[in-house]
Amino acid sequence: MTVITQQRQILGTLEYMSPEQARSGGSDIDTKTDVYALGVILYELLVDVRPFDLQKTSDWEMLRIVEQDDPPRPSQRYSSLGADSTDAIAIARGLNSRRLSQMLSNELDWIVLKALEKNRERRYETPLELAADLERYMVGNEPVKARHPSFSYRMKKFSRRYRAALTATVLVFAALTVGFSWAMVERDRAQKNEIRAVASESEALEQKELAQQARTEAERQRKQADAQRSIAVEEKNKAEQARIEAEEEREKAEQNAYAANLTAARVALDGGLVSESHRLLNVADSKHRNWEWGHLNLASNLSLLTLECHQGKVSAGSWSPDGSKIVSSSWDESLRIWDGNTGAHLSTLTGHEKGATSVAWSPDCKRIVSGSFDGTLRIWDLNSG
Repeated sequence: MTVITQQRQILGTLEYMSPEQARSGGSDIDTKTDVYALGVILYELLVDVRPFDLQKTSDWEMLRIVEQDDPPRPSQRYSSLGADSTDAIAIARGLNSRRLSQMLSNELDWIVLKALEKNRERRYETPLELAADLERYMVGNEPVKARHPSFSYRMKKFSRRYRAALTATVLVFAALTVGFSWAMVERDRAQKNEIRAVASESEALEQKELAQQARTEAERQRKQADAQRSIAVEEKNKAEQARIEAEEEREKAEQNAYAANLTAARVALDGGLVSESHRLLNVADSKHRNWEWGHLNLASNLSLLTLECHQGKVSAGSWSPDGSKIVSSSWDESLRIWDGNTGAHLSTLTGHEKGATSVAWSPDCKRIVSGSFDGTLRIWDLNSG
């Protein structure tokens, strides 16, 4: 099982993790998580490589890729490999490179990408459903469910399955269409002959001239309308392009401001200014917050500071009046002094013969008084020890 500890250490093989598994540290898993892992294995079986090349990538970058980046189609990944690699992969599968590329396209791409969907609600429900879709692909006469099948896609599958009956239907329909068209032509011809016999030649010529003038005017108006539409479309495209560029500039400015804010928070944290780092993180734009913000926020949250060093039960603790140090007493007969900002252990005071029960600072922060089960009070000078 893959685990991410409280300190965000990654345990497991990220290449086979689903996004929700990588994000939750292994606590948010179900059968769709198995479908994702099987999708990676199927990807590797098809093209001999995994969806992402993570060998030279840091753990956190690997985690970001698994959670956010869409995998390339197997056919696309295969085509991006060198010629020597594609030939070797194809030969190992008993095919040539061109044939393997053709087989990977379309349906196999859809099946693999459905299994590797970032949104698990769009993945196969179970490994059995993935296996059933692969079987439909192998049989070849039913549409796979890896994508919402379009009408043309379903018709292609239908025609392959019922080729003979469909061919006969098309031929009958074509014959009926030809016969009906011929009858209509003959009827129109008879009607025109009757009109010519009744109408005078002069009236026919006049009507023809009027019709020609009407067509000419209509064509002129159509061209004018087309030109106006073209101008309107061009202006609309320019306005849309300007809007897109402005939006891109605004987004870039927001991202730059966010990056600068996180950089300043990191510098403050490295310099021991934990409160300043936490303040900078709080004003960072929430729209751009991601795992790197969460990592810095976790590191700057003083409420998570834990001091562990005593060998016995801690009996008391006290902040120095200036807030720079903490002193703790324990039943292990010792007092320990800590840095109030970072929690670093500074020194240990020993001398009591039994467990220490209480501790307090002098107002000038130079001395400490402690009580013990041995019945004594000890005053410690921090300069001399």
